[in-house]
Amino acid sequence: MGGVTTVTVRTCGRAALLLGFALAMASVPPISVAQNARLGSETELDRAMQENLVKDRGFGLKKGEKVDKAEEAAYKAFVAAQNGTPASRIQLGESFAAKFPTSHYLPVIYGVLTTSYFATGDTDKMFTAGSRALQLDPQNVDVMADLAVAIPRRVKPDGPDAAERLQAAEVYAHRAIDIIPTLTKPPKTDDASFEKAKNNKLALAYSGLGLIDIDRQKYEDARAELSQATLLASRPDPVDYYLLGNADARGKHYDEAIAAYEKCSASGPMVDKCKAAAESARLEAETLNLESPGGARAKADSWYPLDVDKDVPEVASGTACPLNEVLSGAGKRVQELVANVDKFTATEVVEHQGVDPSGQLRAPNIRKYNYLVSIAQMPDGYLNVEEYRDGGSSPDQFPDHIATVGTPTLVLVFHPNHAKDFTMTCEGLGQWQGRPAWQVRFEEHNDRHPAMSALVMSGRAFGLRLRGRAWILADSYQVARLESDLLNEIPEVRLRLQHEDIEYRPVTFSNGKGEFWLPSSTQFYMDFRGHRFYRLHRFTDFQLFSVGVDQKLSDLKN
Repeated sequence: MGGVTTVTVRTCGRAALLLGFALAMASVPPISVAQNARLGSETELDRAMQENLVKDRGFGLKKGEKVDKAEEAAYKAFVAAQNGTPASRIQLGESFAAKFPTSHYLPVIYGVLTTSYFATGDTDKMFTAGSRALQLDPQNVDVMADLAVAIPRRVKPDGPDAAERLQAAEVYAHRAIDIIPTLTKPPKTDDASFEKAKNNKLALAYSGLGLIDIDRQKYEDARAELSQATLLASRPDPVDYYLLGNADARGKHYDEAIAAYEKCSASGPMVDKCKAAAESARLEAETLNLESPGGARAKADSWYPLDVDKDVPEVASGTACPLNEVLSGAGKRVQELVANVDKFTATEVVEHQGVDPSGQLRAPNIRKYNYLVSIAQMPDGYLNVEEYRDGGSSPDQFPDHIATVGTPTLVLVFHPNHAKDFTMTCEGLGQWQGRPAWQVRFEEHNDRHPAMSALVMSGRAFGLRLRGRAWILADSYQVARLESDLLNEIPEVRLRLQHEDIEYRPVTFSNGKGEFWLPSSTQFYMDFRGHRFYRLHRFTDFQLFSVGVDQKLSDLKN
């Protein structure tokens, strides 16, 4: 899957143990001029209107001034080349400007050069030509409209001079919108054609304003401006429909977004992108219509278990829970695990099932991996856990390009170096597979330390605080089962559900160091940006590394 942005959830904000998932999402490529047929070309009416403006504002020949035949011939050649390539227009335009630096045709020449440079992707020359055109004719609405739409599409919002250039584009757009209705109709032009030409120029100005406001996250303003752009244009630009869909979707107007995307998917170079965006908007609309996992459960929510705080198992009455002793015992078991089983391999089978809007699980996608884990304590006391599957860790290894990594290591919340970051309460003595087990609820603190789990997307990290329940065997203090949920949803990335249910089992290695409890299975339920899925990880065939560890790790990783 090419051109993806990786989103990763890591447990322990200090680059320690991995817990969560990596989600590969298709990125949106830049908008190209090929998607905008109104830029980079000129019609005969456009030129007539430009020349009319030139004459109206006194840029023509002065009284008594002779016609320069060479100049006229060069201009006619330039006009004749308007149906050619941008490169040919640029060559003729630059040649004309160099030979006739005082020509009254220069406002037209530089106007065409502005759109031609845009078409070739030469942003700097586009600005230079546009600035020169407006110096010669500050009322040149053609250049204003072209720059109003070209600058937002070419300038990166986070660039060093982006704010200044986008502000200039906004000024150009508003000036064009003010001036265009006052234009004088050229001779021999009918009213309908003149009105059509003016509306097409207005559409460019509104399109530019719409994209500027999307970048500023002013989605309601963008919706109004892009709607105007599509209504005014004689042949609406598919890019404008795409941008309108984006503004609608980000403003959570999903029905309108789908309609806009469907219009831009009708034809042209945006078909595939717009179809994918429409499908994404449908998924987001379906997700928005579902109740939050913490609220009332609809039928479509039946695919995932109840929240850990809404489904509290019964415990024995009248049995006091020695919490400090339980936590101390569980902490020692985890420390023993880290000290003796710091590197191990297993066979892992992953079964992935997407979830449709009605809450039904789709057909399973099953993968099998050679699984390797390395656990090491860092100088600050936190634990670093590295995982490899078939020698790598790319999301592309996993079904749907979503990599769930590190889920079995949640047991390390009971390691003394991590336990201090949680509030632990004992609910009483319960049962695990017929054996007495202390039920301990844990909840991560909201401050004083990095979140144990973090979602990282486009370089930005979102801390994911956890809460859950552990079943700790009363006779050995081994953690036999863990269940967790998010402490808080993350609205910015529409993460509404991350539920895990992990079972552990005893494993005896041949080195004689004793019995250790390792993950047997992990059930994972996820709802993130319209991605809803259930995933089961199963682990078998555990083997401990004890000789030549470094070489074997290197072999597996390579």
